[in-house]
Amino acid sequence: MTATAEPASRPPTVPDLLRSATDRSGRTPEQWLTAAFADVEGPVLEVRAAAPDPARYVSLRLLAAAGPGRAGRSGPPAEQTGRAEADRLPVRTSGLAGVRAIMCLPVVEPLNGLFAELRRVLRPTGTLAALVPSRPGTPVLAPRGWRPLNRALAGHPGFRHESARDHLSWLLTAADFAVLADQRRVFWIPIPDPAAAEAAVAALVPAGVWPPDVPADRVRRAAEGLARQAAPGRRLPIALRMLVGRR
Repeated sequence: MTATAEPASRPPTVPDLLRSATDRSGRTPEQWLTAAFADVEGPVLEVRAAAPDPARYVSLRLLAAAGPGRAGRSGPPAEQTGRAEADRLPVRTSGLAGVRAIMCLPVVEPLNGLFAELRRVLRPTGTLAALVPSRPGTPVLAPRGWRPLNRALAGHPGFRHESARDHLSWLLTAADFAVLADQRRVFWIPIPDPAAAEAAVAALVPAGVWPPDVPADRVRRAAEGLARQAAPGRRLPIALRMLVGRR
């Protein structure tokens, strides 16, 4: 009898945490952010940090059909995408009704230059919604869920601009935006087994929850530690903060 080789195990698919993590009401971060533009009429630009040089470049997605009634939808029917230097956006002055700055403000190097560009491209009374990682708070986060991740990051310098998550309201005000809302919310990713735990940790850097320069060995140690704690019903908390400002 000829032995049959077992198929090689495939690495787990890395989830998009902003579209897969959910809060207590079942809403994802993407839906939470989209709801901030429910009353915005006109083009909305989505700005994210761009690999492989997230300190200098941003990826752009122009949501050309934004407007009332679009809250909760994944995206408009017509989009344009691109890439640009963070302080040189290829958008005409006062050409946008809104900007979604997704997990990029703590990362980009020319932060003042990016804010200057956001002021330039937004119409008067245009809306800026900024999504950033939030520091986890012990009252709402499961201690076992975060401990391996904290150990893995111990001693890491963190984000380039820690102020962009700790003092974002002040930064928006200093950039001449009127802050309309400052909200924090915890989202959760199920980790029922080691594969799910490893996939969730692998998604932290791409989602911007962790800084882009976290060494691979730290990510591996965090994945191994969290995999040992995985079990049915266990979840990994993802703490996020969203500020909404008006031009």
